Amino acid sequence: MISVSLFAQTPSEKISDIIGKRVRIFAPQITDDWMKGKVEDISNDTLKLSMIPQVMSKNISVDAIKLLEVDASTTKSRLKSGMIGGFLGAAFGASAGFIIWGVKYGSDHYNTDDFQYQLAPSRTSYVTTSTLIGAVVGLLIGAASTEANEKWEKYPIEALPKE
Repeated sequence: MISVSLFAQTPSEKISDIIGKRVRIFAPQITDDWMKGKVEDISNDTLKLSMIPQVMSKNISVDAIKLLEVDASTTKSRLKSGMIGGFLGAAFGASAGFIIWGVKYGSDHYNTDDFQYQLAPSRTSYVTTSTLIGAVVGLLIGAASTEANEKWEKYPIEALPKE
């Protein structure tokens, strides 16, 4: 007799692979929207999902799940988006600081010997400050905007335990 290992014989390996990972689940019997969270546990016919935005856990019947996808995006994508946002923010901040300083304190408005011109911040400090502010804002926006770049891999529902 010849024994062949089939996919149906190895679901326990697949199941342990997704415990602790970020997933999104579509279960139309429960909600019309995707549920996102981390898989805490899978037992019998129930999947325990730790919901990320709400800080709560939810038990979901495996029979109710129509689609299950595992997060395949990497922290590199978040870092990359943050870096791009930071560079763009820095460029915008530097140019805005340069223009604003010129409008407020440029030599067209004041005589360079004028007392108010003497008290004006240096162009370098003004541009540097606005560059740093722009870079930080761009970095935060870039890192936060990676949700549009999320990558999901379908997980076979047949591999989930059912009674």
